[in-house]
Amino acid sequence: MVVTEAMMKGSVVKLFLLVLLALMLSLWIGFKASFHACGMRLNSHCLHTSPKKESSFFKSKKVIILSVLVLLTVILVPILYKFTRKRLGDASRKEMEDLSVRVLKSTIEEDSKNPFGDSGLYIFSNDEIAKATNSFNDSLVIGEGHMGKLYLGVLPSGMRVAVRGVNKGIKFNTILAEVNKIAKVRHPNLISILGYSDEGDTMCLVYEYCSNGSLDNWLTGDKRLPSLTWECRLQLAIGVAQGLWFLQNNPVQKMVHGDLKLTNILLNERLEPKLLDFGLPLNSKSKELHSLNNLASDDVFHFGLLLLQLFSGRITVNSNPSTSRSLINEAKKAMTFGGNMSSLIDPRLNGAYDANAFPRILALALQCMVPSEHDRPSIEEVHNKLRHAT
Repeated sequence: MVVTEAMMKGSVVKLFLLVLLALMLSLWIGFKASFHACGMRLNSHCLHTSPKKESSFFKSKKVIILSVLVLLTVILVPILYKFTRKRLGDASRKEMEDLSVRVLKSTIEEDSKNPFGDSGLYIFSNDEIAKATNSFNDSLVIGEGHMGKLYLGVLPSGMRVAVRGVNKGIKFNTILAEVNKIAKVRHPNLISILGYSDEGDTMCLVYEYCSNGSLDNWLTGDKRLPSLTWECRLQLAIGVAQGLWFLQNNPVQKMVHGDLKLTNILLNERLEPKLLDFGLPLNSKSKELHSLNNLASDDVFHFGLLLLQLFSGRITVNSNPSTSRSLINEAKKAMTFGGNMSSLIDPRLNGAYDANAFPRILALALQCMVPSEHDRPSIEEVHNKLRHAT
């Protein structure tokens, strides 16, 4: 039977009271013996001893006995306290170890009985994924990234999800540990991972669905979509910066995005941005922390390019760096004396933009893309400047 901490505390109190009672009994016995001895002495020498001397003798005996008892108390109580505290500590540790073992066994048993992994992700079957995506029908493709195509899926409950089919060249087992960590990172500007499937050849990730698609569709002049207002574009930029900042500073594990681009920014029904395909978690070792800082600086660079695209409405293709350089060079020229900054504004805004804030945003974008990583601002600084741009 495990001795509980409450039982041990009760034993300590009882033991302490017994010791206190024994000390009081000793004091009473000593006092009585002293009084009896003094009485005999007084009877034997009553004719030769004065009352004053008898009283002094009686008091000296009492003081000696009290001093001895106090000394014994001072010596014994700390020893007793230390001994009982050690026993209490040992019992508490034993109880906690037993409790930890019981909780661990219970957790393992519960995990084996439900379809969720240790990260809380739902593990989908092949049949569930096939039914949700109509066997990965091409008509349901809503995007594509470096990991694979993104499909619209509908669960039996009617809930819409986004299903990322992982390319066969990627070893799913190597990224599953990272997926479990990423799933624990939750923020309004980050896409939530709902589950995954790793049966046979079907390997995919299941995300929350964003009804307004990716940001690039809103900037390509798609006539089915209205033009984004100046205020909306500014809020999108602030939201993306918030998501990047949280990735780098979240309490679960510091990480970066690593692939920031318009196609990896999805918009929900309220046109709020959510970052997709973020990852690259690193631990706090010095060498890897240095790598994290470098990668975070890369995210800042690509955020600067995103700012130019967002407010100019011009899409640059990652596979063609010359288009990005052309946009960056044009922004640099516009910032020089006599440059024409209005030529960089998306014409679909029809002049409805903040002429005072745009130069500050343009300067911030260029600052994010300076060649030296050490001269680039942190994402926190970028976020604060954007919030105070107007």
